[in-house]
Amino acid sequence: MLPRWILPEYIDDVLPNEAKRVEYLRRQLLDLFATQGFELVGPPTIEYLESLLTGSGKDLDLQTFKTIDRLSGRTLGFRADITPQISRIDSHLIGSDNVVRLCYCDKVLRTSPTEVDSPREVIQLGAELFGFDGIEGDIEICRLMLKSLQVSGVVNPILDIGNVAILRALLRKINCSDEEKVEVANLVQRKSQSELSDLLKNVSKSDRDMVLSLTELFGDRSVLSEARKLLARAPEAISGVERLEAIYDVISDLGCAISFDLAEPHGYDYHSGVVFTAYAQGQNTPLGHGGRYDDIGSAFDRARPATGFTLNLRKLAQLTPSVEMVGNKKCVYAPSNFDDKELQRIVEDLRSKGVVVITDLIGDGTIKEERSFTDELILVDGEWSLKPVIKST
Repeated sequence: MLPRWILPEYIDDVLPNEAKRVEYLRRQLLDLFATQGFELVGPPTIEYLESLLTGSGKDLDLQTFKTIDRLSGRTLGFRADITPQISRIDSHLIGSDNVVRLCYCDKVLRTSPTEVDSPREVIQLGAELFGFDGIEGDIEICRLMLKSLQVSGVVNPILDIGNVAILRALLRKINCSDEEKVEVANLVQRKSQSELSDLLKNVSKSDRDMVLSLTELFGDRSVLSEARKLLARAPEAISGVERLEAIYDVISDLGCAISFDLAEPHGYDYHSGVVFTAYAQGQNTPLGHGGRYDDIGSAFDRARPATGFTLNLRKLAQLTPSVEMVGNKKCVYAPSNFDDKELQRIVEDLRSKGVVVITDLIGDGTIKEERSFTDELILVDGEWSLKPVIKST
């Protein structure tokens, strides 16, 4: 029998050192979002399932923990992603016809890890922009995501960009069912040319060749020039390439490596335009992802253009250079004497300035061995003085 304190698989605690980093980044990034007009919202952890999964794909359904509401008898879901909830808030609670900027930071719970050895409880932080379908919205979101990585201490991040609209434009030229379109998207993402050729055997060679060409269109800026040649017979697809070129021209000098992958239509049944994924140098698992999802609003009976991104806050916190960057570096030891009004006044004055002051409740001094104090309050000639802690060598 397992001990009572053992947690479920891929569920873990956040201990003080990591929690300090996470909270530091949460404050820094939400403050960054606020400077650009993104307003903080806090959707509930649990909702009726049909609302929670509205507009999302099958994968999100499989990732959602479900239970029965004893009050209504209806099925509830513990959110596995926050973005659909933000769209619901924009559609039905804010209800503006103007541009709306919303941000959030909270936990999601998933039935299985989305990456190898990753936790099932994830702290998602993100920003969403509603009500504008122009390229300026895509650029604003890309720039904000890159700035977020910079604030988090990620050096020379990698941004991988694609555009689902390119594949969608090609598939509109092909007479196939919605199910077949999703299958094509999956095969394009897997870069499986043989299976694609077999699936599209009844499609004209020119249209088939354009779809197949997407599996080879990945790499640096030159990929977009090549795409212009190979997709020349599909003007709508070329429009999607031009959008990527315009984004590159604006963000190419923001201190990140940019790559393109036109065979990366992740979330084909969810995203509708530019999509992007962020990585740290030397890492294979993403720090975050985002993109345009204009179709989701229609699921809430109020179609609205939308684009945004989400970051894995705990994963970002692991890249924060040092715990010492969190808050004031000074940490003061104070004796426990609550009857001494002057001592308490000094302690509260220091704390009001952001200084960490820890009271020795036990009084035997062992806390000095457990914590790294920089200073201590000492009674000298009847007056309390703040003195540096002398480190023994």
